[in-house]
Amino acid sequence: MVAALLTAGAKPNLRTAAEAAARIQGSFRETAWKVAMSIVIEFANKEEEAKSIIAAMKIQNAFRKYDTRRKIEAAYKIQCRFQTWKMRREFLNMRRQAIRLQGVTGKEAVQEDLMVGKSVGEAMPSPSFSARAFVLALKLVLATLTLMSKFSSSVQKDLEITSVNPTMLILGWVQQAAGMLRWLST
Repeated sequence: MVAALLTAGAKPNLRTAAEAAARIQGSFRETAWKVAMSIVIEFANKEEEAKSIIAAMKIQNAFRKYDTRRKIEAAYKIQCRFQTWKMRREFLNMRRQAIRLQGVTGKEAVQEDLMVGKSVGEAMPSPSFSARAFVLALKLVLATLTLMSKFSSSVQKDLEITSVNPTMLILGWVQQAAGMLRWLST
């Protein structure tokens, strides 16, 4: 506008030129202010965006930890239950085998009683037949002798330290073996 006035040869109106310059400067300052504010707002948005990203990452990390902890607890429970089941299965197998062994040894004892009864001349052994008790006593003595032979060195040390009568020690072992046989036969 000022340039148009100057080129036309008219005398410039300073008041109009000053107003025009003020308007141009105001417009420039306003544009510069908007640009500066948009930069500040953009930076603030980036900062808030970064904060929100960090917050989201923290939430995700917490959830992952929770999820991992939950999976570990579930695996622990599964392993505990499996170990319990496995031990119970082994126990029941051992119990079944012990029952079978007791049945077999009981059958053998009855057959031995019958054989002893037949050799003596009895038709049927009575329930209070003492041959079975004798066989059990022999088994006790054999078990005691085996224990003595296996642990003879420790027995000698015990005898030296405590000066226990060997006969009493053997009787104690026989009583222990009798208790074990009673336990096995039940």
